[in-house]
Amino acid sequence: MTQVSAEHRLLIDLCLSHLVPFFWQGPGLLLIDAKGASLVLDDLDTRGIAVLGLDGFELRGSSVRPRLDLIYSAGTSPETLVPRVVVDSWPDNTWVDVTI
Repeated sequence: MTQVSAEHRLLIDLCLSHLVPFFWQGPGLLLIDAKGASLVLDDLDTRGIAVLGLDGFELRGSSVRPRLDLIYSAGTSPETLVPRVVVDSWPDNTWVDVTI
């Protein structure tokens, strides 16, 4: 049986508490609906948990497709970019993988 990491468990719990749709594909990928991701990101910020990166994906049927134009890295992005603002600028049909 596959175990859920502590990070994914936290993100799943936050999605459930904010009623944000998510798709967990296993230990390497938890996708959060971009339409509600800012609620999850705000909650992480309130808890003092840093977001290290964001990756955008599209779901088409059973296919998960990375959006190479939708990437945020705390280490290389300008300090003025806040994860919540980044995700809010992404298309509504995007799903977000959050790295904490």
